[in-house]
Amino acid sequence: MKKHIIYHLMALLFTAGACQNEEKTQITEVQTPPMKEQLVNWSAMNRSGWKNMSFPVWFSPKLIDSLGIDHVVLEFTNFNFTDTSLTVSDTLPYRKILIDFRPKGEVQKVVMKEMSSGVEIGEFIFSYQAHMDSFGYSAPAVSSNVKYRKRSMLSLFNTFQELQQYQRLVLVESDSSFLNYLDKSSKEEVHHYFILDSSYWNVSFIDQSYTPKGKNIFYYGSPKDYISSFALVNLVEKSMNEEKTYYPTKVIKSQSFYMNDFVTERHYTYDSTGRFTGFLDSLKTSAKDFLHLEISEVNYHNDLPNSLLFFNEEDTLKSTPIKRIQFHYEYEK
Repeated sequence: MKKHIIYHLMALLFTAGACQNEEKTQITEVQTPPMKEQLVNWSAMNRSGWKNMSFPVWFSPKLIDSLGIDHVVLEFTNFNFTDTSLTVSDTLPYRKILIDFRPKGEVQKVVMKEMSSGVEIGEFIFSYQAHMDSFGYSAPAVSSNVKYRKRSMLSLFNTFQELQQYQRLVLVESDSSFLNYLDKSSKEEVHHYFILDSSYWNVSFIDQSYTPKGKNIFYYGSPKDYISSFALVNLVEKSMNEEKTYYPTKVIKSQSFYMNDFVTERHYTYDSTGRFTGFLDSLKTSAKDFLHLEISEVNYHNDLPNSLLFFNEEDTLKSTPIKRIQFHYEYEK
């Protein structure tokens, strides 16, 4: 009888714990936020957004121009802690991104600086001569400067491989229903097809029109507001790259990033005025089994984003950030 009672209590505790974990991963629905012009294009503030260098849309040209911002520096830092005392062991940025703007707020140059222990080990430079088109497109000229590496054929090859992490899309053809870009950084000649006409958003149309072979990327929508991107495997099976959802006000609501066998579901949060306040990143398996939650929040100074801090879900007091993106602004003289 005692064993029966013990087993029953253990079952209840297990069920309660499971329910508690489930509650922690639920996303609270909020009222539809109003559309508000944001200085930062937060939907591009991610790994894939910083890899596509032909769409320099990380900031609002309108606000950059009206605020007189001439230069922005972003510092990316991961904080490492010991298991016992939680002492910070690394507070130096591992990457810096320097952005110069031309009049009217368009990006003129981007410098990606790779760091190690606070020392710059290399930089990749993207220069934009042409103005952005209505989709935010402008293909850059590319150069690099890798330090502490002897000049040789091997070093040139290594530099070329490092540059391949950045997409440089060149417009090949277009009409009112689609855009076709070729990634010049890819050895496999990967094409990126943006299907603008929603009546063609089906696999049958893609199969008949583009004869996909699993390497090309297809997008439902324009480069500014596509709802999904994917490759086609075995002609009909989607291999997802990214999905987006929007509020009726056209404010971005969520993004899902697919990498290997994992999915990161990012849900955006806003205040009552529509200003971005942060996001929730839920890491899940491809079968959508929950693994971990990270919470981020943005700090503002003089109404401008000052830093974006990331916290583990266990840190309910948000006292120990695990990552940080710091923003620095310089103004026109």
